[in-house]
Amino acid sequence: IAGILVLLNSVLMLLELEIEGGVIGKELGMRTDSARLSDWQPVFRFLDGCFVFIFLIELLIRIGLERRRVLSDVAFWFDAFLVIAGM
Repeated sequence: IAGILVLLNSVLMLLELEIEGGVIGKELGMRTDSARLSDWQPVFRFLDGCFVFIFLIELLIRIGLERRRVLSDVAFWFDAFLVIAGM
């Protein structure tokens, strides 16, 4: 399940970058049709917050289940860094 969530989060970031690129392309005169970023920004912020919350819950569950073993797990510390950076 965690892998699917990471994939969905990646797709969400890809869509956000695509819209931002379209806006920049329009400003440079390279595109004539582009979605307005301000229309989509609240949606992206909400969904990003949902993903951060889900990943935080997953991290807390791992701490609860594995206790001290997570302290020596490099992947745990990387995940923790990403969740904290996302907050």
